[in-house]
Amino acid sequence: IPTYVVGINIANMVINDGVGGDPNNINPSQKLNEVAQLGGTTSFINSQNQAQLEAALNDVIESVKTCTIPLEEAPFFPEFTKVLINGMEWPMVMNCANQDGWVYGMNNLSIELCGAACDALKQYEEAEVQYYCNPG
Repeated sequence: IPTYVVGINIANMVINDGVGGDPNNINPSQKLNEVAQLGGTTSFINSQNQAQLEAALNDVIESVKTCTIPLEEAPFFPEFTKVLINGMEWPMVMNCANQDGWVYGMNNLSIELCGAACDALKQYEEAEVQYYCNPG
């Protein structure tokens, strides 16, 4: 899970003012970058005002949205699976690289939405998957 670090007007200099509670002899900007990098993101986001903070948080939200839907179990009849987003049914496709629809993930235990179907999921934030479980 990536860790995003977002700050507001963080100093990019070594602080050594002796004031209680301040982290002395460190550069807060460097430390926050280290935390972000250890968390798998490139650097921390240093917002200077409310508009930049809001934009940064929206960027983080958009970047973590996924187009993969985990399934509790593999469908018993995978060819009859239906994927609907906002009432629209999306077809199973052969190639996610250049088609709109969905493909199965490894061992049919997930569904990856492709192209416009992925965009629709990000927009509506909900999908319905209908499939047959093992009847036994």
